Amino acid sequence: AIVEARMLKLPVLTYDTGGIRDVITHGKNGFLYRQRDWHNLADDMLQLTNDQTLYKQLQSYPDDLKHFNDTNMIKQHRKLYRSLI
Repeated sequence: AIVEARMLKLPVLTYDTGGIRDVITHGKNGFLYRQRDWHNLADDMLQLTNDQTLYKQLQSYPDDLKHFNDTNMIKQHRKLYRSLI
């Protein structure tokens, strides 16, 4: 969902887990939070709602999502599944 959100140029606020840092750069195209840090997440949700300049700044970040195309994703999944066999 994070890749799809960025393809639509939506700022993303999310917990910093797994490979999310491959897509979200804190303060550039969204915000990352430690697990259970819902206070800061909620504060930034309010800030983003009220600060159109910040929203547009995060929205306009030039993401490099070319490696998330269908062909590459299928190739990576096959590689992963084969490594598990």
